[in-house]
Amino acid sequence: MIAHRASLRTHALPPSLRGWPISTEKRAMRSILFRGRSAIRGAIEVGTVVWLVLVVGGGYAGWQFAQPWFRYLHFKEDASATVKLAQVLSESAMRERINTLAADAGIWIDNPEQEIHLTYGQGHARVQAEWSEAAEFPFGFEYWFDFRVDTQG
Repeated sequence: MIAHRASLRTHALPPSLRGWPISTEKRAMRSILFRGRSAIRGAIEVGTVVWLVLVVGGGYAGWQFAQPWFRYLHFKEDASATVKLAQVLSESAMRERINTLAADAGIWIDNPEQEIHLTYGQGHARVQAEWSEAAEFPFGFEYWFDFRVDTQG
């Protein structure tokens, strides 16, 4: 009966491990069954959790850093397109449009008349704008970016 149980166990082993002493068979079976897994079913290894936390934290930090840059690039692209319309738009219409573009891009400028400079004359326009924006993180940590747009057309 014992030999029969041993032979049943050895059939689950790869052919190269059959016929080894019983203690080695147990170790081989254990290594095959629990290869890279913890002995408790459904348990998660610490390395997996650490890796997952690092990936999620890196993704969150990347998203927080990217948002101000997305707003900057959105405003810069729209401002350069508006400046190219200088031959068609009046100075007041262009100033109103630039201020609207800043609001649409999500740029918080306290006093647009002082921080967004519009030079307009004879179908030629130039927009200069400067602002600072923060990427906010948990625990009150902030990283500040200084943005500057200077486009003409």
